[in-house]
Amino acid sequence: MDAPAGERNNIVRAGLEAAKKSKPAAFFTPALAEKVTIGNFEDDLARCSEADWIIEVVAENLEIKRKLLARVAQFRKPGAIVTTNTSGLPAHLIAEGMSEEFQQHWRGRIFSIRAGI
Repeated sequence: MDAPAGERNNIVRAGLEAAKKSKPAAFFTPALAEKVTIGNFEDDLARCSEADWIIEVVAENLEIKRKLLARVAQFRKPGAIVTTNTSGLPAHLIAEGMSEEFQQHWRGRIFSIRAGI
């Protein structure tokens, strides 16, 4: 069951607060943390239409990723880049069946985060 509207951002709010306090620092300067806007899939997915770059970061499950990207595609503006952080799933399978325009702007994992860097 979905959380009530007032509670849907609790987990992401807590994550942002933890990132602000993390050591080593998650943000180059504390002021950069203020540029982060939190949200959730239920209330804020339409905000993808404002983005030039959308990064999918959900569970390593092909079905979950494909369902989310199908929803993102409904709001994504033409030309916006979409990337995934998957490490084990073939990126071409995640975007399989999406529009040609979407696939032209789709990229697999383009970065990795390693501890200590």
